Amino acid sequence: MGPLVGIVLLPSALLYLLHFALFRDARNVGFYTLMDLAFLPVQAILVSAVLEAFLSRREAAARTKKLGMVSGAFFSEVGDGLLALLSRRDAAAAARRGVLRVGVAWRKAEFEAAARASAALGEALELGPAEFRELGDFLAARRDFLLRLLENPLLLDHEALTDALMAVFHAHDELRLRSGFEGLPDSDLAHLGKDLERAYVALVKARLLHLAALKAGYPFLYSLALRADPLAEAGEPLVRD
Repeated sequence: MGPLVGIVLLPSALLYLLHFALFRDARNVGFYTLMDLAFLPVQAILVSAVLEAFLSRREAAARTKKLGMVSGAFFSEVGDGLLALLSRRDAAAAARRGVLRVGVAWRKAEFEAAARASAALGEALELGPAEFRELGDFLAARRDFLLRLLENPLLLDHEALTDALMAVFHAHDELRLRSGFEGLPDSDLAHLGKDLERAYVALVKARLLHLAALKAGYPFLYSLALRADPLAEAGEPLVRD
């Protein structure tokens, strides 16, 4: 700290000496010295505010980037596969695919309109014992990943992803606590169906937000996400034209 202070003060002292040597006016030098000292706290506050704002923006950008990576990992490992399985049993699958067919040039307003249109279709899934077993096996194979994701503090900054993850994990817990699905009362089957419908709705919303973020910052990832759409009947990553 000492050498740094010397490096900063020495040029200032030399300039004041030069000023005095040229103009021989100690009163003038003293006046401007006091003026500079008077403004020093204000300058310090302004510099601190600007520096704090810069660091805050930089930290926010870094957190947004990391959150995008977390969101991408979730949909790559769990979300897209689960959406594909659930959409097969969606009574409004055809209509939902139509409103959720995301375009290459979509803007924020179009993503928001798609979310509203999908919500308006409802979430009636046609699920039975075979589907519950398949979904339970799918989620059980990814339980460790879901647990690690729940521990990530970045989720606090992404409400939609947090809601989707919690809904998926709850559905997983409900499914894994049943020893079987044949012979369950209709009330319990309906309860399981509602849990999975909740997860389905949350996944659709979170994926739309994820796609909007990819479009804004990572066009190449956005392109792949559109080509491998889990809701499409024949989604594939191949580039055909």
